[in-house]
Amino acid sequence: MKWSIRNLDSDPESGIVNKVYYQCYHKDEDSGISQSVSGDHLLDEPSGTVVPYKDITEEKAIEWLKAKIGESNVENIEDTILSEIEKKKNPTVANGKPWE
Repeated sequence: MKWSIRNLDSDPESGIVNKVYYQCYHKDEDSGISQSVSGDHLLDEPSGTVVPYKDITEEKAIEWLKAKIGESNVENIEDTILSEIEKKKNPTVANGKPWE
């Protein structure tokens, strides 16, 4: 499962990040089927030491995001992606037109 940050919104004066735009992506190696979830989430005002904007890494932003949404929501997102891949690998509904 690959989490990535697509963008950040921040206060231009303080550099404090207040919104994270993310994507969670997974590709099934056996089938080649992939699925992703994208979204955004507001962050709380930081407490304690503020990381200067220029020193923020993608890993740090992912850490903030996961801490904000919580472990159970991280697991739900990842489980949803895996479930959607399984549905694509083993469809229960056929789609198409028999005359084409």
